[in-house]
Amino acid sequence: GMNLGRAMSGGAPMPRFELLEPEQWQTHKPPLSATVILVDSKLRAWVSVLRRGNDPGERFDLLDADGKLLETILLPKDVTLLGFGRGVVYTQRKDEDELLWLRRHPLP
Repeated sequence: GMNLGRAMSGGAPMPRFELLEPEQWQTHKPPLSATVILVDSKLRAWVSVLRRGNDPGERFDLLDADGKLLETILLPKDVTLLGFGRGVVYTQRKDEDELLWLRRHPLP
């Protein structure tokens, strides 16, 4: 990819910007819980969505390149999404003894 650091320091003046206070601070968290969005080998974005109330487990909405919802995946309680390989998804499960189990599943 392009080296942004080098491109920015090529003598171009840095853009000037001011930080303005919002007129009203938000009272609710946004529905997304992660700042990093993982993409699987089928080029679907796995967007972590906060579940309502006290639902256990994580929920992911799978989106295509146009942002269209393709599928929703609910992970069981104590299971965490780690990342992807070619055609597989890696998760981690914590058992009653706090042991962590690395698991590999075929991509849904």
